[in-house]
Amino acid sequence: MVNFKISFLAVLYLFISLQQLMGQEHFEPLTKKQKLEDFQYLHEELKAAYPYFDVNKRLFGIDWLANKKEYRSLIKKATSDSAFYQTLAYILNDLNNGHTDMYPNLYYDYFYTAYKEAVEGYPAIQPYVDELEKTSQERCAYWNRITKINDLESQESDIPNEDASAEASNILIEFDNSNSVAVLQIKSFSYEYIDTDAAVLSDFFEKAHQYDHLLIDIRGNIGGDDHYWQELLVAFLIEKPIDYPIVFAYKDSERFITFKQPEQDIRDFSALQDEIKRQSNVDFNFSNMPEELKSGQYSFTTYFNTVEPNQSGKKYDGQIYLLVDGLVYSSAESFAYFCKATRFAKVIGEKTGGDGIGTDPLILTLPNSGIVIRFTGEMALNSDGSSNEEMKTMPDIYIQDVNEYTKNKAFYKYMGISLE
Repeated sequence: MVNFKISFLAVLYLFISLQQLMGQEHFEPLTKKQKLEDFQYLHEELKAAYPYFDVNKRLFGIDWLANKKEYRSLIKKATSDSAFYQTLAYILNDLNNGHTDMYPNLYYDYFYTAYKEAVEGYPAIQPYVDELEKTSQERCAYWNRITKINDLESQESDIPNEDASAEASNILIEFDNSNSVAVLQIKSFSYEYIDTDAAVLSDFFEKAHQYDHLLIDIRGNIGGDDHYWQELLVAFLIEKPIDYPIVFAYKDSERFITFKQPEQDIRDFSALQDEIKRQSNVDFNFSNMPEELKSGQYSFTTYFNTVEPNQSGKKYDGQIYLLVDGLVYSSAESFAYFCKATRFAKVIGEKTGGDGIGTDPLILTLPNSGIVIRFTGEMALNSDGSSNEEMKTMPDIYIQDVNEYTKNKAFYKYMGISLE
């Protein structure tokens, strides 16, 4: 089986490489003028819609907008297409945001197929399809080839290993009978694990309900899909739906309005607090809202997500703990936020990685190069009004260097468990 996989990957890589080589003939190198035009377009779009410039200043000391002259100079020095691409990557890295990058360009087919298939059920995401159709697979493949990003190793990482069981690849389970603790470690919430992990988790929770304590360990989990934790974790532990609020600030840019189509602009924060409390029983306030959100340049909106119980409708009667560290990000961060805001679980460990509350990043296609870029378009707020990207999720019980501390079971004391 191993030899077959290697042969398959080799053939696949050769096929893709030939496609890229054939496609290269159709693309003339960009002129300096075209490169500068693309950078100007990127700068204007981010200035109009990106919400984290001030957060970047506070956390990393980088004034991205003020660096425009420096960035233009770097673009001018990029004498080849490859150098231009790498320079854009450097400029975007200065924003220090894990959802702002050229990922849609690297995996164009994945993004285009996903949005194209989803648009039938969710017509509101048509702008994503329209934006991706401003370029092509061949154009994106050209950029990936000349910068040597899409190599055999990255191709292999995108192909699921059919020989690996879900438990071995993504889930680790332990039952501590002496302390009545069921331990579940999940490495990723990636959509590709939803189907493969479902049966394993169903069996786990059937047994876990017999234990007094449930520890869900998501240290190192950088996210994937919210449906994973909503449907495969929380749904097995509740008998009634749980509503929780998503509140975010955004700039009234044309791109954001086109892609997100917000239904309301909220300015009465007191009324919003009452509405959140009434609909979700979550205590939400705006006491730690960033200063830039008070400038009048941002609008606010909210919606409520609902996590439904599965068919068993079986409430877990013990105490649930969520173990986190600084690598927890994206949809894993969303789970941490949910646990703390709704008090579904007691969050233990280090401050998380942030930027997990909200919706898909915006995307834009540069007009001359056809390079596709994604970027966060909304500033999601914690239940105290702070920016989730900036302040992350602070655990209910903070443990410094949690990965070292949990090498033995002494951390059970933080969970209120008496060790035998």
